[in-house]
Amino acid sequence: MALLIGEKETRRLIDMGRALTVVEKIFHDRASGKMRSLARRRLKASQKQLNVMAAWHAAWDLICLRAYAGKANTITLYNGRTGEIRAIIHMGYLSSLRTGAASGVAAKYLAPPEPRVLGIIGPGWQATFQVEAVARSCLVGQVMVSGRNPKKTKEFIRQVGKGLSVEFKEAPAPEVEAASDILVLATGHPGAGNGLYRPPDRRQWTQRRCVGHFHGSKPGGQA
Repeated sequence: MALLIGEKETRRLIDMGRALTVVEKIFHDRASGKMRSLARRRLKASQKQLNVMAAWHAAWDLICLRAYAGKANTITLYNGRTGEIRAIIHMGYLSSLRTGAASGVAAKYLAPPEPRVLGIIGPGWQATFQVEAVARSCLVGQVMVSGRNPKKTKEFIRQVGKGLSVEFKEAPAPEVEAASDILVLATGHPGAGNGLYRPPDRRQWTQRRCVGHFHGSKPGGQA
């Protein structure tokens, strides 16, 4: 019988620490040929768009099909030998967790030596996962945050700061970028990443992580 796993169960079963371990292992497995995947495909309907992607892992012999359209977001796991459905899992929380974990793994390997400052431009829902992932992967001492809404920025700092032993500071976007060793852009602002936040003395070795959702035929994901 297939398991039906909702968002409450996923929150109880996995946290960022475990997600970082699993995501890093998957990257290694992909590089060694232990898994295969299909790139994201999109089907445009009257108003919504269906996004579909799939992967197979040799060691587990599981096929994973992810499909989402708007808020409807699930993955279905199939037995690779029999085709039997093993589980249907709600992906709302897991999607954000995985996106954050991928940034954490990237920071672990690509950030400059001994990074001290993590910068966040766009303190929204996804940024909470980015901060936790990078803070767990790198021993940053300060998180600098810039947002267009001061009230929401302060609330973000208050909420996220509860679970992390680092200093938080609110600052304008140019100051955040200039001071950051690792910079995360998690905003839909059209100027983000296109020169709007790039002061003349920006350090060339800053690692930049861009997180976003793209519409139509444009690619989605991280850079």
